[in-house]
Amino acid sequence: MIMKDKLKVIYTLQEMQRLDKFLAELKIQELYSRTFIEHLIEEDRILVNLTPVKKSYLLKEGDEVIINLPEPEPMNVLPQDIPLDVVYEDEHLAIINKKSRNDCASRFWKSRRNFGECHSLSLWRKPFQRKRI
Repeated sequence: MIMKDKLKVIYTLQEMQRLDKFLAELKIQELYSRTFIEHLIEEDRILVNLTPVKKSYLLKEGDEVIINLPEPEPMNVLPQDIPLDVVYEDEHLAIINKKSRNDCASRFWKSRRNFGECHSLSLWRKPFQRKRI
């Protein structure tokens, strides 16, 4: 169950499993890495049966796991005027023929502090509003 900035999961397996491993295997977008999960556990943002636990806690059938997500960090991305080879563009989609050394996605996932050139480009061409779903 997903509530605003809070996730609730009931452990239904009969065999015991470590908390951190279980959460990582769920593949929930908000829990984007095992390291992030460990930080949430250390900050007592992940509770099992309303009690703070360690990452090595062994979950048992029926355990209730509550995850209190922190507020997302603000994105500090500035628009950049970089020449683009736009193949197609409408209000929902832009197809850009980018140079091979113009990195877009990998920087975002390797470091959430550096959003890469493509994100700056999109801000320059058409400012958008980020919506939290």
